[in-house]
Parts: sequence; structure tokens; C-alpha cells
Amino acid sequence: MESTALAVSALVGQRGGGLGAFFEAWSRWVVSCVGGAEITLLVDETKLHDRIGVMLVGVAWQGRCLPLAWRTYRANSEAAYPAEDKLG
Repeated sequence: MESTALAVSALVGQRGGGLGAFFEAWSRWVVSCVGGAEITLLVDETKLHDRIGVMLVGVAWQGRCLPLAWRTYRANSEAAYPAEDKLG
């Protein structure tokens, strides 16, 4: 479980609080509730028309995805696209 928290923390990035701190606390809570020795992380990117993009990392649970961290950005904009190592 600790390695999962570290992986999510690396994806979210640290901003000294704010949304990054929320994602970290939320992720730890969700992972602790799901329990088990292993979890499956899911990554999804969805675009709503040509306006909004959403990148999401979640945990698979009972055939569903529980979101852990996400980021919205202006769709089809290279400048607004999330950096490879940052989600939040």
C-alpha cells in the first residue's frame, strides 16, 4: 500500500498543499478502505469535444474506477497538456 501512495504522490506532484495535498490524503483514504495486498491502478484520458480534457488515475474496485487524482486541461493544446510526471 505504501508503494501505491508513493506512486500516486509522484503523479500528483507536490505544491505545498492545496489540490496536491487533497489528492494525497484522499488517495491514502481510498486505498486504505479498498484494502488488500494488491490494487490495480487505472489511467484514463477523456476529451469532451474540443474543449476540455481530463486525465484521471483511479483504483479498480468491484468493476468500477474510484478516482484518486485528476487534472483538467484545455483539449488539443500542447501547452496545456499535463507534463509526463504531473497530474495535479
